[in-house]
This record gives sequence, structure tokens and C-alpha cells, in this order.
Amino acid sequence: MIVNKRLTFIDVARTYAIFLALLAHALVSVGLFKDMGSDSILIKQFTRTATPMFVFMFGFMMEFVYARRVLYGGVTTVSRRLFIRSFQCYFAYALTSFSAFIGEYKSFESFLASLFFLADSRFGNILRAYSVMLIVTPLVLKLRVRFGIVFLILGLVVVLFVIELIGNYRAEEFGLLGKPLAILFGLGSVRGGPSVVGAFSFYIAGMIVATSFTAFKSRQLNFVNILLLLSLLMVVMGYFLIPETPSVAWVYFADFTYRAINAPGYFIIGILSSVLSLGVLYFLVGSRPPGRLLGWFLPIGTSSLISYTLGNIALNLLGDRVSFLGVWFFLGVFFLCLVIVTRNIGMVPGYRSMAALLNFRFLKEK
Repeated sequence: MIVNKRLTFIDVARTYAIFLALLAHALVSVGLFKDMGSDSILIKQFTRTATPMFVFMFGFMMEFVYARRVLYGGVTTVSRRLFIRSFQCYFAYALTSFSAFIGEYKSFESFLASLFFLADSRFGNILRAYSVMLIVTPLVLKLRVRFGIVFLILGLVVVLFVIELIGNYRAEEFGLLGKPLAILFGLGSVRGGPSVVGAFSFYIAGMIVATSFTAFKSRQLNFVNILLLLSLLMVVMGYFLIPETPSVAWVYFADFTYRAINAPGYFIIGILSSVLSLGVLYFLVGSRPPGRLLGWFLPIGTSSLISYTLGNIALNLLGDRVSFLGVWFFLGVFFLCLVIVTRNIGMVPGYRSMAALLNFRFLKEK
């Protein structure tokens, strides 16, 4: 079953994920975490949930938007659009990395290396993961349609155990291939993390939750039940894959310890935090039409790629000057400008032709 009316809480969740991700990056730019020292954990325990939520909602939308199209039209009906989207994400990643070079955060050699997954971007690494995940999404959707939600659940379990297994290797063991293998699979310490394989856990978890609206080959679970079942699954996985106590594991999740080494704990706790956030928004917002103020900001989330890219480019170009502007002033002005752009993008000469070619997506076009 597909719900025809727009699910407002999903749009709010996507907007929340973008805001939280850019807030986290803005706080890094002004050096707040560095200045606070160990006290920064009080803020990081919230901002660290940004990346998991961002990728989780990405997976949710892949299932929510494309699964039914694959069921009735075959995988070829979505492949071109997804491959173009992959190119868009890679191009956005490259622009973000280039802006870090212009902002003097990266050398030109490091920028070139980042294009071949031999170095990290600054604030854009998750776009790199998106570009890879989108390439394999047609296959994932094909298998999901054929085998149902069972494929997704088994896939999530396998990915988490693979992450644990990969953790026994180190990038240095593979010579020149060490860095791209670290980026793709999470070998050793990858400060830019998470790895592409690790990000798939958030992605698949998001797809699992979205099946509560798209299930068509098996008995459909309602949204709340599937959130509870996914949470239970993560608790069980955590019992086997997280050696630390829950309180220590939470600190390691928040202070980058888990993420730096792509530990299973980062992905398990990240999924749990995303489920909690989405559940809260479901009960607070649901499918009710958004108020005027809330609705005004929703294009930020529904145009997530351009929002995330432009926000990070702005942070890279402004650099330390953001500290003089103030984080909240920067975010306020940026989001205001972004809403104006997304609401009036159709007036730009040549936009319609480019949108038809490259599948640009904005809220007012849906």
C-alpha cells in the first residue's frame, strides 16, 4: 500500500537531518568543540546523530519513492534517474572538496586525490557514499522487490557482521589500495568516516522503516510496530557486537571513537537514534498539514542535496570568519536564502530544460 497524501513528518525529518548536519559542521568551523574540551560531549551527543539520520532518511526515500516503480515497471524504469542522481552526488562531493581547497583547508594535491577516493573531503564525505550507494540501488531494489522485507532485514544483519569482520584488517596491509579500501570498507582509522559499507546499514534501516508504507509482497507491518521491531533487532545486534557497557558505548558514539574506526557500535547506536527521532516526529507531526512557519522551511529538507551541498560550501569558503558572524546568524541567513532559492528556482532561465535532463527535485514540483 502507498499512502497518497503527503507524510508531513517525513519532510520534517529530512529538514531536521539537514539542519542538524549543518549545525554540527558549523560548530566545528567555529572551533566550539575544541574550545570546550571534554565538555563538548554534552553537545556532540546530539550532533553526532546527524549523519546517521541523514543517511537513514536517504534510504527511507529510496524505498518510499522507487520500490513501487520497480514492482510495476521493472528496475530499468528507475535506473537512469538513480545513475544521474549518483552523478549529482559525486559532483556535489567534488564541489565541496574544491571549496575546501579554495578555503585553504586542503592542498590542491589533496583535492585531486579526493576525487579518486584517495583523500577525504571536508564536510562532504557522505556525498561520496551516496554516489556509490546510488549506483547499486537498482540492484538492491530489484532484490527487495523479489524477496520482500526479509531481504532488507538479512541485508542489514549481514552488513553489521561484515563491518565487525572488516575491523580486523588495517589499511596499511594493502599498500596503495589502503586508502580507497578504507573509505569504501572502513579498514582502520578513517577520520572522515563513515565508510561506504557502514553507511549502507543506515540506508537499509531507512528502507526497512519505509516498507510500512510500501510493503506489497508480504504482510505489511504498521509504522510503529516496525520501529519497535527494528529497535529490538539493534539491541540484539548490540549485545553481540558492542563489547562496552551502554553508557560507555554512548560516549564512544558521541566522541568520534566508534566512527573513527567504523565500529559496529557507531552504526547500531546511529540506527537507534534515527528510529527514536523519526518516532518522535511521527507522534508530534504525523500527516497533518504543516503550519505556515514550518511549511516555509520544508524545502530545505525536500531539496536535501542542494541544501547540504551549498551549506557545506559556504562553511568551507567562509572558514574561520563564521566565528565572527556567529553560528546562528550564519545558519539563519543561509536557510533564509536557501528557502528563497528553492521556492523561486523555476524562474531561472533554462532551469526547466536542465531539470528535465538532470532530474532536479524541489518541493513545489512534486
